[in-house]
Amino acid sequence: MGSYLIRGAQAVTMDDTLGDFVAADILVRDGTIAAVAPAIEAGDAEVIEAAGMIALPGIIDAHNCLWQTTLRGYVPNAWSDDYFGKFLPLRLRTVPEDNFAATYVGAHEMLSYGVTTVVDYCHNARGPGFAEASLEALRESGIRHVFTYSFMSPQPDLFASMEERMAHGGRIRMAGKPYRQIYDEALRLADAAAGRPLARSRILAIGDSVRTDAIGAANAGLDLLFITGSIHAQELDAFGAPDPEAIRALVSPSGARLKGFMPRLAW
Repeated sequence: MGSYLIRGAQAVTMDDTLGDFVAADILVRDGTIAAVAPAIEAGDAEVIEAAGMIALPGIIDAHNCLWQTTLRGYVPNAWSDDYFGKFLPLRLRTVPEDNFAATYVGAHEMLSYGVTTVVDYCHNARGPGFAEASLEALRESGIRHVFTYSFMSPQPDLFASMEERMAHGGRIRMAGKPYRQIYDEALRLADAAAGRPLARSRILAIGDSVRTDAIGAANAGLDLLFITGSIHAQELDAFGAPDPEAIRALVSPSGARLKGFMPRLAW
């Protein structure tokens, strides 16, 4: 990857030990920050003059749907009814190559304005070809990435094979519902935030898909689940008058019990 010396930038390090600098040099070797100091000499490094600019750690985008990059102009100011009712059905007109193109362009766009890590909620993974196309685009772009295999029925064998194939030295990380790993990590973070182990009976899981969230919560030992159901709005005719029996039928295969539903929830 070579060596780079970023010279004279106003540096926001996000490191309590280093602090911030009005003007600093930043030495990067083989993709890793090797030093940050007021002045650094590194004769073998390519110099990037950055006076008057701000240098800061890569930004993390915690929610993006990169498959939509090439379509986002279709409903730029849409509310949820338009989005779920008009935009998502466009998935049915796409092929895996569309996922690759949109994800590749979107990832490079993010890198160009300082986002170096993204959580990609890929709810256009209608089969292994779609997911693999998205992952291949992410690998080629070089962006660090958490890929969420969204809206799909559980396919543990397929998921495991993709995880093995697409790991690429840890630069691409995979997690998602209903797989146990993501729940274990979320519970670990919750326990750490509370400073003590939390009783699982006191935890309310919040999700957005009956098909994945009910199974995932049950496997993790969580028996309270709240689902924001816009994902299911079209199949349940929730933009009209939702049928309680249709909702109950959707929930039933997961083994969960429907305790109630709200036709409209807004804040």
